[in-house]
Amino acid sequence: MSLPIPTRAAIREFRPLIALPLKVSAPACQCPDTARRRTTGRGFTLIELLVVMGIIAVLIAISIPALQSLSGASKFSGNIQQISGILEAARSYAMAQNSYVWVAFYPADSAAMGQENSGEELFLVTLASSDGTNPFTSWAGTYSIPYTVSGSSTTVQPVQKIACFKQLHLRTENYFTSTQIPTLPAVSTGITAPNSDLIFSVPAPGARTTLGQQSPPPGAESPAASVIVFTPSGMAQVDANMSGTIGLDFEPVKGPGMIDTHNMATLRISGVTGTVLKYRN
Repeated sequence: MSLPIPTRAAIREFRPLIALPLKVSAPACQCPDTARRRTTGRGFTLIELLVVMGIIAVLIAISIPALQSLSGASKFSGNIQQISGILEAARSYAMAQNSYVWVAFYPADSAAMGQENSGEELFLVTLASSDGTNPFTSWAGTYSIPYTVSGSSTTVQPVQKIACFKQLHLRTENYFTSTQIPTLPAVSTGITAPNSDLIFSVPAPGARTTLGQQSPPPGAESPAASVIVFTPSGMAQVDANMSGTIGLDFEPVKGPGMIDTHNMATLRISGVTGTVLKYRN
């Protein structure tokens, strides 16, 4: 039995039940540069890096002086605040202990004090009487501390740790006016300087020298020692008849002999009440 031969029409009408897709794989790219660009980002050139570093260096150079000025002003304000606190603590101690308290200021040349490149130093020493009496009625003379009155049990000795302020310059009284410090009020009774005739010889920290025996820094206008006395009633005195206002003026020091004239401060101590007021430019 022979099979029938399909006609052309039958062949044209034939359709497969399942159409299989023809998968053709593209040849892999053999270009290494193209593959690298697709997988990695573009880097910086050496010139671009140098330009950025130069810009950063310029910005740092511009900002450093401003940062140093802010740091110096902040340190100066902190020193003035601390000195004010020492004076207020001395007044409170005198009233609480019913005694006399002396606060002595010692400007010192840093080179003589064994310090390098620190400008000037200002030492503050707080002394008190052991029995509430004042053995220094003459308001003058030099005394070694601790001091014991001959034939008596009265002694005068430090009651606080010696405070040291680096790069701080003490001016004479009434050095600044309202021109430099606009908030500084006028005082009708005048401004009085601390006592410079009553000198206490006190060993400096580390026994580098004896405070009260060294000379003031070159060009300094303050004596080797300036003393303010607080009485048991809280009054501040620099002589037997003190009832006015005591003035202390300060400036920071940038280095040996280099005073920063852009920052200044004044402390005024009322002779009647012993209160301390601070003024800054």
